[in-house]
Amino acid sequence: MKQWSNWSGSVLATPAREVTARDEAELSDLIKSSDSLIRPVGSGHSFTPIAAADGGTLLRLSGFGGVELMPDSPGGQKRARIGAGQVLGALTARLAAAGQALANMGDIDDQTVGGALATATHGTGARFGCYSSMLEELTLIDGTGEQRILSRDRDSDMFRAMAVGIGTGGIVTEAVIR
Repeated sequence: MKQWSNWSGSVLATPAREVTARDEAELSDLIKSSDSLIRPVGSGHSFTPIAAADGGTLLRLSGFGGVELMPDSPGGQKRARIGAGQVLGALTARLAAAGQALANMGDIDDQTVGGALATATHGTGARFGCYSSMLEELTLIDGTGEQRILSRDRDSDMFRAMAVGIGTGGIVTEAVIR
């Protein structure tokens, strides 16, 4: 297998295999059948070795793209359901075409939504939180291969733990973001 590197070249790994999951059923099957570590990787922008899958499976979520604009929340907030593999630059272009935008944006837009959430990527300004502060709901496939949908209001403790979960409780497939 070829060597993987994060964007800066400061983290290197040699995964045993690299796979791209196209949907939740395929991802669930992968998790259930894997006998080695699975590391999801977005654009590889993290400075940490969180995605280094030495000897394990490097998972790409490019099949989990897409943006679905949703009805406004009861409080009047604009919302979108966004696939974890969606690249931020393409997301902001799609939102702009609909007259919407994220509340805050970092200076790098080639990260994926899943990666930006998992690693607490942030924008700028003292009053702006990281991307997970914009979350209302997360869909993930947990370590047993089961789908879980976590809501900020309904599942507050688990939701907070998974909002910046770095893959510890499952692999995020989509998010509802204000």
